[in-house]
Amino acid sequence: APGEAAHVRPIEALEQRCRAYYLDGLFEEAFVGGMEELARELPGSTTSHNMAATRRFFDSETLAAGLLARLPPELSFSRVLPSMRFIEYDVGGYIAAHQDGVKFDTKTGKQSTTSFLLYLKDTCEGGTTDFLDCPEGEVLHSVEPRRGWILIFPHSALHEGTGVGADAKFLLRGDLL
Repeated sequence: APGEAAHVRPIEALEQRCRAYYLDGLFEEAFVGGMEELARELPGSTTSHNMAATRRFFDSETLAAGLLARLPPELSFSRVLPSMRFIEYDVGGYIAAHQDGVKFDTKTGKQSTTSFLLYLKDTCEGGTTDFLDCPEGEVLHSVEPRRGWILIFPHSALHEGTGVGADAKFLLRGDLL
């Protein structure tokens, strides 16, 4: 069953501040490849005040349900919101330090509490997701993007995406209840 072979890695450096996890073993290659294909079919937007990247917005209850089915039940998430976006950072791309905003889920009437980044490509040089103690402050923990791995953290966790080096960074960003 999906999620059985998952490796749940709590991010210990953030334990005093929040619950954050980096998980692998949840997404088979065909699933990740299918997401890449979907992303290539969507129009992109580079308009943003805090990032140098291309975003592709879409809504899919089907994909949301597939993602939720793969998350380990012990993490206690009840819903993946269907409004998601693919984000692609070319060489030099980044996102400045920020906290993620909440999304309102019209189906449940609740606000999202948690973000996820599902990495669709390995990034070997730069492009890390860094959790910070304050803007331009100390890096508490750094996550290297790995294809098929998912990073889950509260919207309130201050983070940034560092400048991408030799390889583009490609991910799916979404929200959890």
